[in-house]
Amino acid sequence: MDIIYNDFYGIEMATTKEYGFGGDALLLAEFAKPKYSDRVLDLCTGCGVVPIMMMAAGFKGSATAVDIQPGAIELCELTAKKNSIEERFFPVCADLNKLDFPAESFSLITVNPPYFVSGAGKENGTEARDLARRESGCTLAQVAAVSARLLKYGGRLCMCHRPERLADVIFEMRKNKIEPKRLTFVNNATESREPWLILVEGKKGGHSGLKINYIQNGR
Repeated sequence: MDIIYNDFYGIEMATTKEYGFGGDALLLAEFAKPKYSDRVLDLCTGCGVVPIMMMAAGFKGSATAVDIQPGAIELCELTAKKNSIEERFFPVCADLNKLDFPAESFSLITVNPPYFVSGAGKENGTEARDLARRESGCTLAQVAAVSARLLKYGGRLCMCHRPERLADVIFEMRKNKIEPKRLTFVNNATESREPWLILVEGKKGGHSGLKINYIQNGR
């Protein structure tokens, strides 16, 4: 495994060609903006980029990073050791549907889930990339249900997804009593066209009322 270390404001994060990250994950980390007191859970973490970017931006709390792929969690463990953050960055290799954390353990859950239903989207050539992009390992419905169980009342779920799945995202959140509160459409910075990404924040037990925003960012 050829490991590349990316320097994020003093934190060196381990990645490989197979387990990398994109602009969507970076935007999600910025969008979520954890509070000092938040206990963070990052689902479908991959190389751990979302919680690592939060820490690089100044978050001093703890974050648990979950992924079903051992190779991804191995990278998270390397990052934790290299930066001496083992006491607040906790990688866990597990199927999110079988997590045994107590109910309402977290105040903020972030997730960059698979975007495509099984059988859709372009072929990627590797099992790792297929699991990251298609709902063969977990579905949007499962992500919402697990988040609802593990979030504290008033806790937040922050997710990035494809614009064409917006109706599905809102449906699954509301089905699990997570009320969408913020929605950001991300447009390409160089062209005026339809958005390529959505960022959604829902609040467990929240009242209705959705704030909508637009930003420009290159892909």
